[in-house]
Amino acid sequence: MDISFAILIPAVLLIIIFFIPDLFPKCSLCKRYKLRFFFKLHTLTKIGYGYKARQSACKKCCRKYSIGNLSDLKNMLGVQKKVTIDNIMLK
Repeated sequence: MDISFAILIPAVLLIIIFFIPDLFPKCSLCKRYKLRFFFKLHTLTKIGYGYKARQSACKKCCRKYSIGNLSDLKNMLGVQKKVTIDNIMLK
């Protein structure tokens, strides 16, 4: 019984850690971690594991920036990147 718990508990913890990016995605726009059902867009964009391999947009940001699909999200991320670069260049 003790050996089975010694194997079972680490296995369950590894499974939970492996699925955390899908259970608690990070919004690409507001950079917040939320539960999965708060997201409208959540896709795997690269082959890999973790938050950098996924692009997500929460429902709040989708309404705020009127994002309906993945191409709108990519355009908005490009705009945000340009704005931050311009702000750094002005300082």
